[in-house]
This record gives sequence, structure tokens and C-alpha cells, in this order.
Amino acid sequence: MVLALMAAEMRPELTFTLVESDQRKCAFLRSVARLCDVAPEIVSERVDRIPAQVFDVISARALASLEKLFSMCHGFTNANTIMVFPKGAEYQNEIDAARNAWNFEVQSYPSATEADARILVIRNLSRG
Repeated sequence: MVLALMAAEMRPELTFTLVESDQRKCAFLRSVARLCDVAPEIVSERVDRIPAQVFDVISARALASLEKLFSMCHGFTNANTIMVFPKGAEYQNEIDAARNAWNFEVQSYPSATEADARILVIRNLSRG
């Protein structure tokens, strides 16, 4: 939602799809969208139940390990898709575990909110 709000002012041509399985959270997102006059598509469903489609950027926070995130996201990616995942202090262990089943490029950036955490930017995801 934050990106949709920022883009509404800076890049209004961008579109956003927010996927959230919790109905209460979807209601909140719809209220924020209405009050802030933005129009992201809000899908009230589990990510594994939405039709496969390709997204330019995928982000998720505190949802699953990298390996599980890759399994969830793979049907929504192509060679140009970028994934952005905030991860905690165990981020390197998650990267190492994911490399057992997946090929990918990763860039790691320090978190501005937690000293041991990182923001991972993933590109070129494919099954290993």
C-alpha cells in the first residue's frame, strides 16, 4: 500500500496488486485506498489460490522463508521480475537454504530499522 500511495503522486501510471488472505486486513487496505484516493487491486485470497500471472515486482514481509517464498512466487515471475524481501538476522541462512533448490541473484542492503536485518533484492529466479 505504501508503494501505491507513493506512486499515485510520482508515477500514477503504475498499477499495484495487493494480495492478502485476512479479510480484516483487506478491509483496512480498502479503507486506506478509498481515503487516500488510490486504486490498487486488492485480492482477498491466499497467494497460492490466485491465477498465475506475471508481476514486475513482488514483495512480502514476514510471510515465509526464502525457499517457501520462491515456491509461492515462481508462477508470478519472469526473467525481469524483481523480488524485494525484508529479512531478519538469519537472512544468510535463508539464502543458503534456498540455494539448495533455486538459482537466483541476490543483493543485500542493510535495514534502516534493525541492525541485523537486511532487505534482499532477488533477480533471475529459476528452479535449481
